[in-house]
Amino acid sequence: MNYLVTTTINIPIALKRYIKDFEKYGRDYEVVVVGDKKSPSGTKKYCADLPRTVYLDINDQKKMFRHLPIYEYIPFNSIGRRNFGYLYCLAKQYARDDVIITIDDDNLLKQEDFIGHHSVKAAYGEVLKAREPAWYNVLKKFYRERVFFRGFSPWHRDDKDAERVKVSQGTKEIAINQGLWEENPDVDALDRLIGLRGDYLVRRKQSIILAENVICPCDTQNTSYLNGFGLTAFLCPYVGRYDDIFSSLITKRIADHFNFGVSYGAPVVRQKRNPHNNFNDFLLEIHGMAMVDKLVGVLWAMNIKADGLMQALAQVGHELRHAMSFPALPMGRAKRDWDVSQIGTGIGLWLDALEKLGVEEIRLNNRHNSQRR
Repeated sequence: MNYLVTTTINIPIALKRYIKDFEKYGRDYEVVVVGDKKSPSGTKKYCADLPRTVYLDINDQKKMFRHLPIYEYIPFNSIGRRNFGYLYCLAKQYARDDVIITIDDDNLLKQEDFIGHHSVKAAYGEVLKAREPAWYNVLKKFYRERVFFRGFSPWHRDDKDAERVKVSQGTKEIAINQGLWEENPDVDALDRLIGLRGDYLVRRKQSIILAENVICPCDTQNTSYLNGFGLTAFLCPYVGRYDDIFSSLITKRIADHFNFGVSYGAPVVRQKRNPHNNFNDFLLEIHGMAMVDKLVGVLWAMNIKADGLMQALAQVGHELRHAMSFPALPMGRAKRDWDVSQIGTGIGLWLDALEKLGVEEIRLNNRHNSQRR
């Protein structure tokens, strides 16, 4: 099954074109829309008229998940509500062949056969790997302009790490596929404060695949989880606008352990970005920018010993609880503490939820792992 998951602060009219595309190409699918306090009152009725679409309003989420300790942990008015959409999919006998695709409600369909592009479990393209952890700005391969993915380390933007990256052509099994965006790419709020035009174009068609030790963030807009890695899709709250960034880095580290890659490229969407206060977004990102290198250092120093995805995530969560415990930091107007130690706690609650929902472990053959120290 192919699941499309989104949260929404608008009537999700963009879904009509997605669904039309899915049916044109004969794709098996289910659309899962997760409501929040900001979701318009007419959202439920609108979704009820769409084929193969379920709308989980706040009451539905409560009925389905309030027996789980994680329920009280996920705040309102946050993309963290997307966790309930993931849990809904994972509880439906989730298997390695299933695909979870996540979009924002302002991602507009551009490239046809959206699911087809997102469900390539072994992608062909440029494969990048390194002997030691190296940051690599994937976006420089796709845009003429110099832009960096939101969450990219501010200390590694001089491209020096790229000198340690080896490039080859090949096929690799994929944990995450990151589709890109035209008009308004996902960059840091600081870059938006400096100035972002809103007319960016994706110039490259072939995928870039980050393999062992090559690091770049992913987000949860126009993103798919493949080969069972939906089990690692947890978005940790209380870390500002780095919930998806930190989640993607954790998944990348686990992907490295199992010799899976992360691909960037198709399908491309048009990003008609919802209104944002860029300065407030900056306040919600600055602590993440300060801590992302610390997190990467801890993750890539781990000696993961696991043959299953949940087992690997449990080890990561356990080690992060000990290695990433810091005092809470203020978040300005967000009126909530920013606390990186929440990551390990959240992973524990996520795994507890998977167990209580009867989600089965997915075991992968770890054919090659040079991460062991």
